[in-house]
Amino acid sequence: MTIDEASPDAAAAERVISLIDLTDLDDDHRADGIESLLADARRHGTAAVCVWPEFVERSARELAGSGVRVATVVNFPAGTDPVNDVVGEVVDVLGAGADEIDLVLPWERFVDGDVAHARSMVDAVAGLVRDAPGARLKVILETGDLPSPSAIEAASRLAIECGADFLKTSTGKTGTGASLDAV
Repeated sequence: MTIDEASPDAAAAERVISLIDLTDLDDDHRADGIESLLADARRHGTAAVCVWPEFVERSARELAGSGVRVATVVNFPAGTDPVNDVVGEVVDVLGAGADEIDLVLPWERFVDGDVAHARSMVDAVAGLVRDAPGARLKVILETGDLPSPSAIEAASRLAIECGADFLKTSTGKTGTGASLDAV
């Protein structure tokens, strides 16, 4: 089945594609694999590409003027990096051209009751993102590993209070993932 380019279905498909991040966060990522990702994002007009930090500069350079934003991940995938390391990485990727930072909430420490650590992480990154013109912060909550709906709500509120522009449910890197209920 093909969709007539003038049909309402085609317009709806274009709208949906314009809201999607095209992502390559495979564990075996390679520099030669990024080429098709960038070409597809440019050709289809996705909202963003989400790439490993090492590919931010190349992605920003190759997508300049296309309208496709460059997103990258920090504190990824486990959410266990020290705050100072994450801050340094955020400074580096913003300088390399990242438009969006996808920060993994340090969810294990949050679950263990160390809410102050989670807050300091999100606060520190949010401050850097706020200072970067046009940049956005997405906080990945890893909802499948949070123990209850109230924990998901508390993590969501913390991220929003600290300045998250978007919330994401999961990295896709743990066994649990996100559930419909968590969403």
